[in-house]
Amino acid sequence: TLAENPLASVEVQRRRSSHETGVIQEAMAKISGLLQIGFGEAGAKIIAHNLAQEGELNPMVPGQRIEAVYGFCDVRNFTDATECLQEDVMLFVNSVADILHRSVAENGGSPNKNIGDAFLLVWKEDGTSIENPADGALRAFTRTIQEVRECETLQNLTQNPELQQRLPGFETQLGFGLHVGWSIEGAIGSNQKIDASYLSPHVNITSRLESATKQYKADILMSGEFVESLSPEMRPSCRKIDIVTVKGSENPITLYTTDLEEPEEFTLLEYYDTFEIAVDHYLEGEWDEAIENLTICLDAWPSDHVAEALLAFMAEHDNAVPEDWVGYRSLDSK
Repeated sequence: TLAENPLASVEVQRRRSSHETGVIQEAMAKISGLLQIGFGEAGAKIIAHNLAQEGELNPMVPGQRIEAVYGFCDVRNFTDATECLQEDVMLFVNSVADILHRSVAENGGSPNKNIGDAFLLVWKEDGTSIENPADGALRAFTRTIQEVRECETLQNLTQNPELQQRLPGFETQLGFGLHVGWSIEGAIGSNQKIDASYLSPHVNITSRLESATKQYKADILMSGEFVESLSPEMRPSCRKIDIVTVKGSENPITLYTTDLEEPEEFTLLEYYDTFEIAVDHYLEGEWDEAIENLTICLDAWPSDHVAEALLAFMAEHDNAVPEDWVGYRSLDSK
């Protein structure tokens, strides 16, 4: 059963007449559970290959190309949190991971890599899920943001006196990137240590999008390709904010974000209409009109950091369109 489906839940039914067999079954169930946690969905082929094969363990199984949605999540100011929280930093980051992983799993995705303050999440199109993978990814991330804000454990940890002295008003903040494309799923490493993960330019772009959330002060950044893969019901919740190139990719990427709050006097859809007009002027090189409309947006919603970021970028050029402007800009930072 495990060789056919390494991610299956193994049920053990012990009988009095087969006590020793029951012990072995229970051991297999525990081992398979540990394998599933250690390798995750990306390692299912490795587990299946070795369970179905006699002889020595062979973790170096060839990879396979897949199409998927990729999400990156990063915990902000993690270095400061580590230095101030000391031993409690494990409770801090694992509280975030617990919320994130549950949200992802319950919305059709799979947690993959945990690297300190960063997490890689994947939604594969397996043909069995009713929900659109992109819809599930966006729902998982918006739910994570809300639950992190409400988590009492995180609220108590972030009130650490040393942490508050270093960063007054510190709260747990996360950044998210979402993109879609192909990757190679398989084992990375050697016979001494492997990680089952995903390699491709699209995974790298997802990481760049997450990193760019710091520049726009947005919780979530999504690529145009990801937004196009959303269902018609989910797409209106996304607003276009820029077109950029990122390190590792020469092709321009249309950036979108989504908002969990909204202006007091307008609905988000009404606000998005005005903001889209401003962005279109900005991209067309009509910066006077863009600045006028973005100012209107900020008057209606003073806490819109994305509008501030676009105005700040144009101010760096003295609000004059650069001679080499081609309708997008380069994000140099990783």
